[in-house]
Amino acid sequence: MADRGFLLGEEMAQKGVKLIKPPNMTRKSKNRKSKKEFTAREEVATKSVAAVRIYVEHVIGKVRNFQILDNKVELLSLPILPDMIFVASCLHNFTKCYIGKKPLADATEQSKD
Repeated sequence: MADRGFLLGEEMAQKGVKLIKPPNMTRKSKNRKSKKEFTAREEVATKSVAAVRIYVEHVIGKVRNFQILDNKVELLSLPILPDMIFVASCLHNFTKCYIGKKPLADATEQSKD
């Protein structure tokens, strides 16, 4: 899951990673002063991705709150920072699950179109 401005979609696809991001705004007409609007399908896709993204943001916040990541990281610890984040993420997997299966399935289906 990424923001609209994420530019590495092709590289991710080459590695077999499925990228889910909200659709970009499109102009209703070619007139530069016309409003940018989502189509009905894009609006549903945006809402679906946003519904799941809330959970992702909450998890990122909870992982950051692990004591080892809650403070400034010393320069000497920088090489092991990815491992620290990985361990904190794994530990988070043992906590209570706050997401159901339906929102993610909806967002995935909408991103296919």
